Amino acid sequence: MNGKAVAPNIRMGIQAALAVALALLVNRLLGLERPYWGGLMAVVVIAGSWGENLGKLKQLLVGTVAAVGGSVAFLYFAGDRPLLVFPVCLVSLFLWAYYSPTSYAAASAWMGAFAIILVSSLSGHRHQIALLRGLQVLIGGSLGILVSAFILPVGVKDDLERRIVELESFLREAGRRAFAFLDGEGEETAGRVSTVEIYRRLAKVIEVGRTAANQYIIFPKRRREIAERINSLRRLALYVGGLTESLAACRERELTPGLAEFFRQAAALVDGSFAVCLGEIESGPSAEEALGGLRGLLTGEINARPGVFPRRDLAPFLMFIHYVRGLAETAAGVPPGLAVHPAGHTAGLTPPPALPASALDRSPGE
Repeated sequence: MNGKAVAPNIRMGIQAALAVALALLVNRLLGLERPYWGGLMAVVVIAGSWGENLGKLKQLLVGTVAAVGGSVAFLYFAGDRPLLVFPVCLVSLFLWAYYSPTSYAAASAWMGAFAIILVSSLSGHRHQIALLRGLQVLIGGSLGILVSAFILPVGVKDDLERRIVELESFLREAGRRAFAFLDGEGEETAGRVSTVEIYRRLAKVIEVGRTAANQYIIFPKRRREIAERINSLRRLALYVGGLTESLAACRERELTPGLAEFFRQAAALVDGSFAVCLGEIESGPSAEEALGGLRGLLTGEINARPGVFPRRDLAPFLMFIHYVRGLAETAAGVPPGLAVHPAGHTAGLTPPPALPASALDRSPGE
């Protein structure tokens, strides 16, 4: 049965109860002391999907290893001096509370250090308590992962795919709004708001992607597929963000008929690229042919108006073509690093020819 069909609180309650029962059973069979540690660790790792749980267990194990090593070293140094033990316990509690909102691994390390140092000092068992703590974390955490993976499991694969498609659609809409603003429609702040929202959504997709990769820890091929998909989406977000910024800079110039056609064809290429990316069409027009047309339009406009387009003002247009090329190639699945025109950073544009030296010496009236 899929865990998504069950309410989250009921699902996690069932998983936690079974994990605790198994942890206590294993402790009884092995005759270990403090079985409640194992049961507590089984409950701690159960939080959501089993990919999230696995990520949490990894941080818990890292924190526990640090706690065991640090605690054993401190207990060896402290000896039978309680005046050193109790201040360190208080500091450990403070640091646990300090790191709890930001780092689960660090919080686990300081809580583990507090438990090991305090119990070891009170019971007189130096190394045994530390090793027992590590063993209980391993037993309880592993059983919690196994239960969440096989009893009412919840994966994040579908959630990741949904978020990726939503972000791709949002990137497409952000591009459309940027071109609409270029035509005098929309608000000036739309591009800035879109850029912030793009990276906010991208951060969430990356977070869910890490969780999904945890679910395929023993399937490297599937992990690589997820990484490639996230990297492609990251490049799309980068190109759309750059596209909106370069468009804002291009808008500062007068929108001549030639430039209007240039941006119209660019908008069609960008929208067609997203249509391919979203699976609406199997293939769009040739990116090289479309980009060649864009370069031709802009070069013609530059050559036709040499006084209107000084060379220093070409940068926004060159960056714009770079971002359009990167976006089109990313949507087509071109490997990263190829989104640069072979002619170099000018993207194949030919600036207007320089005036001869004799012409520079003439006065305007000659």
